[in-house]
Amino acid sequence: MKEVPVEASTWLNLSPAGEKSISISHMADLFSLNAETLRKYDSKKIISAFRDGNEYRKYSSWEVTKLIWARALRAEGYSLDEIAHHTVERSRMKASITFKKCRKRSLRRSLRGSGY
Repeated sequence: MKEVPVEASTWLNLSPAGEKSISISHMADLFSLNAETLRKYDSKKIISAFRDGNEYRKYSSWEVTKLIWARALRAEGYSLDEIAHHTVERSRMKASITFKKCRKRSLRRSLRGSGY
């Protein structure tokens, strides 16, 4: 598997706690990509930018992590569509697990409140 770009992993490790988002140009520089490539990953829902107050795209540290993972899969020969499919399935699975945990907690609370 291809190594993680040193700059990206360094940014993740050294960023101050309050500075956990970066601009599209900084993200492109970290991965030696261009902004258009990042927009393509974004359009396929592999990564997801948010907009700052000036409507510029910003990426969280989690999106940096997801891009490291996606670039490693690309280096292994996976297509963007395959990576996108896996990303969507993983999100659905995570949402389902979260929903089940919440439902379980809610049931426990209601049982405690009813005297059981």
